Amino acid sequence: MARQPQITRTIQTTVAEILCVNTVDGITHTETVILPRLYKDDNHILKAAEKVLNLALSKPVHVVKAYIMKKRYGMSEQKFIENAEELPLLETVESEN
Repeated sequence: MARQPQITRTIQTTVAEILCVNTVDGITHTETVILPRLYKDDNHILKAAEKVLNLALSKPVHVVKAYIMKKRYGMSEQKFIENAEELPLLETVESEN
């Protein structure tokens, strides 16, 4: 079987365990979120986690732990063409010789 050409990307994500408080009864629970990119500090992680968690009755209040995970993703070129969002071409700058 011939090797299939692949589109690949290595992506760093932040995996965070977030302490959340139920705003009705005050009970705490933890939620684990996987956030794209890296974050400077816990405050930035909390802001990003709040958008991802979308909890109606709970509020994220503290980052219990967070770590960076690096993974390599890939898919066939055909699958990429079928699923990718089409973007305009980037303009190139021609060099003067």
